[in-house]
Amino acid sequence: MIPYVVAVWEEYFRSTFAATLKYADKREAVLKKARLSHAQLEQIAGEKRPIEQTVSECFSFQRPSLISENFRMLDSKLDIAELLPV
Repeated sequence: MIPYVVAVWEEYFRSTFAATLKYADKREAVLKKARLSHAQLEQIAGEKRPIEQTVSECFSFQRPSLISENFRMLDSKLDIAELLPV
């Protein structure tokens, strides 16, 4: 049961990150930090997947500390660590 909970947790934060990235002011910094593969760039160029979703796959959303760090890249005011269990 725990692997399913972790998968749901990860997908929720990944999707939230992608939606937030679409309207973030610090979008450029996140795009620079993302390490996109050739296949991912092809998907973006071919318009098969949204850029925000593809970029969000470059970051980990399993540990609360990493989730908080990822959201702080978007906006320093987004302190998710306060809300997540450690």
